[in-house]
Amino acid sequence: MKSPNDITNSDLVAIGSIGKSHGLNGSFFLNSYCDPEENFFTYERFFLIQKKKILELSIKSKQIKSSKNIINISGIETVDETVSYTHLRAHETREDLVCRLLL
Repeated sequence: MKSPNDITNSDLVAIGSIGKSHGLNGSFFLNSYCDPEENFFTYERFFLIQKKKILELSIKSKQIKSSKNIINISGIETVDETVSYTHLRAHETREDLVCRLLL
């Protein structure tokens, strides 16, 4: 498993996107590209590309409300902190995807 410093854009595959904020505690709607959608939650970490930087993030909590995925990301506690992440694509490394396929 590579560290974020060793990962480049070409190492990443989109697995979802961060939607608009939900509530005041830093929650987001999540648009999963996985099939089934719940597979997104099996990843220990995921990556966002923000201003040409690759950020490693993890899900603190998740819930499903009216068939929508809602997540809290570790370290994000307020709606103000969510603004810079809205509409970014969530990625996983190709290496981790291949390992999952071989299991």
